[in-house]
Amino acid sequence: NPSTGKGLITTVPRDTYARIADGGKNRYDKLTHAGNYGVKSSVHTLENLFDINIPYYVRVNFDSLIKIVDTVGGIDIDNPYAFRIKNGTRYAKGRIHLNGTQALDYARERNHLKDGELERGRHHVVIIKAILDKVLSPQIITRAHSLLAIMEEYVETNMPADVLTGLINQQIEKGTQWDFDSAQLGGKPKMGLPSYAMPGSKLYMYVPDPQSIKELSEKMNKVVEEKAE
Repeated sequence: NPSTGKGLITTVPRDTYARIADGGKNRYDKLTHAGNYGVKSSVHTLENLFDINIPYYVRVNFDSLIKIVDTVGGIDIDNPYAFRIKNGTRYAKGRIHLNGTQALDYARERNHLKDGELERGRHHVVIIKAILDKVLSPQIITRAHSLLAIMEEYVETNMPADVLTGLINQQIEKGTQWDFDSAQLGGKPKMGLPSYAMPGSKLYMYVPDPQSIKELSEKMNKVVEEKAE
């Protein structure tokens, strides 16, 4: 919410069992399969799940994440615990600096994490917050043309250029100190639930808790609807 300087980063596990919009014909499947029908299917599925409106989306891939992080000069994160990934790279506990490739590896790792996929989702939040902190800093925001060039080449979004530049100019003028909260969809794993995209397959699903859906929906709408004091 640009008027209040508040944001909520919500992690929704990719295996979340939900009705998949558009090409999924509103049948139940894991969220990641919405991508088979295009990014709008993912957007509409999340809108239906949380009863919210998502006017804009930004989709990044591995290359764009690396480019963004390297363009802002790397990011600094507070790593809650030390761990080592498959290629041998060790991420120490505490404040560490990551370049683009290291940030991608940090975001992708799940096999050496205690909570696996759920912990990987929390790592995504850490990376996103660190990128936002850097991008919104006075030193970087004034060089926004470099980021815009990367977005044009590597990032897919439906946000009009005038809206994006308007947000950048507003940040430059006001220097808003943003406050980003985070939340993760709660639920329980279950095997063998029907999959629309892969009928007859025994797949891992993450069945969301209805109360968690309700609470997250309320949090999201509160952030969007809140007025500046």
